[in-house]
Amino acid sequence: MIDLKELERRAYTSYYNDGLLEIFLGGTILLMGIAIFFDVAYLFGIIPVLAMTSWAGAKRAITAPRIGMVRFGPERRLRLGREKIFFTVFFSIAVIAGVAVFAVFSRSIDTARRIFGPYPLAPLGVIGALALVFLGYWKQIRRFYLYALLVLAVLFGAPHLGVEPPHYMAGLGTVMLVVGVAQLVRFLSAYPRPERRDGNAG
Repeated sequence: MIDLKELERRAYTSYYNDGLLEIFLGGTILLMGIAIFFDVAYLFGIIPVLAMTSWAGAKRAITAPRIGMVRFGPERRLRLGREKIFFTVFFSIAVIAGVAVFAVFSRSIDTARRIFGPYPLAPLGVIGALALVFLGYWKQIRRFYLYALLVLAVLFGAPHLGVEPPHYMAGLGTVMLVVGVAQLVRFLSAYPRPERRDGNAG
């Protein structure tokens, strides 16, 4: 007997198992680390926007032609609707918090340290970890829980090892980027782009 819900779940998770989200999230974190290193914190507001718009375009160009556009049942559509509302609210809160942290970092890392102690990136890190947990839950991708733990471990562990924020951000971003690229390679191998058929061929 065919389990339609299981087939739907697999189609849903396959759509988000292309590694693109990790590539663009990792790239964002990496570039933010570079921005802090070169003291151009104003890029904090630009990089995420560019990354998310690029991710959407990459999904259309890479994932959609291979997986196709799946029409989900009412239960899944309800879940997607709730997910969209939640992330709209969460993103709005994250933007406000990000602007506040940006205001601090635009002065200097030393200013951030005076406010947040040895963990100058604590607000962004905690918000980022929560976002990864929610992404893992809504998208049903368990490895995002591991990313959340990794973010918190690096955020609160690296300062005690004498690693500066630009370096541990760049390292964290690189890890996610590499995993994303490996996941994308697997996805492209599992789902080759279908050949276009000439309608006039006969």
